Amino acid sequence: MTQKEFRLSRLAQLLLGLFVDRDMLSSMEEDLAQKYAQAASARGSLYGRLRSAGAILSLLVSLAADSFRWNLTMLKNYLKVALRHIRRRKVYSFINIAGLSMGLACFLLIGLWVKDELSFDRFHENRDRIFRVLNRMEGGGASFSITYAMAPALAAQYPEVEDACRVWPWYGSLLRHGDRSFMEFNIALADPSFFEMFSFPLLRGDPATALQDRLSIVLSEEAARRYFGDEDPMGKVIHVAREMKDLKVSGIMADVPLNSHLQFDMVSRIEFLGEDRLARWEEWSGPNYVMLRPG
Repeated sequence: MTQKEFRLSRLAQLLLGLFVDRDMLSSMEEDLAQKYAQAASARGSLYGRLRSAGAILSLLVSLAADSFRWNLTMLKNYLKVALRHIRRRKVYSFINIAGLSMGLACFLLIGLWVKDELSFDRFHENRDRIFRVLNRMEGGGASFSITYAMAPALAAQYPEVEDACRVWPWYGSLLRHGDRSFMEFNIALADPSFFEMFSFPLLRGDPATALQDRLSIVLSEEAARRYFGDEDPMGKVIHVAREMKDLKVSGIMADVPLNSHLQFDMVSRIEFLGEDRLARWEEWSGPNYVMLRPG
């Protein structure tokens, strides 16, 4: 390859073009072509290519270093000018800086709030197929208070409904295990499919069978530590004073994240409300959820 046949690769042109204009790039290409021709005539074309590649790399390092030094110098000058301006116009500068700071702070807080709102219930694996049933009121509004019998009827009569689940935030009750007793207000009652519909991970126990027994209860990590300390809670009994019943611990779940609209420390069976009450169509209860089949 002669000097006239030498051409910079597209990558080399792109990298060098970041630091120099088109005329300077053409001049560099001529110099590199001359160096290539000299090296190639002395030791062959392969040696010429290696010398050219080394020269291009050296040029890039030199240009990048010069660019960095120049930008650093300009930054120092900008800072000096800005500080002089602030000293000369202190009140005006204070108003501008305070306004900018407040604007940025508001932007960050609003951004964090929006991010938190958009993250709600996104951790559920079937989130795109789970829906909460709403009750359309006569005045045009909507409520999530649905009759107890709605969820089972939807699952039984509509083939597109894969599963349904009722979730009831239960009244407070005193719970006791051994000599430890606490007044609990964060208890949820649900159907057996609760942990299969919703992705609240179980650390101990099986999601398919955790609520199979009507006298079972699933505790959060924090609640398990509260009643059992470091001992294994699985299979142990917690007494519910309100119903005068003993519930067996059938699972331990991870603490419910804050970005969940369902908040609870423990879950038991919804049959606590009574079979006759659950069969009524005329009584309004808590939320009903359905999970539709894919598509």
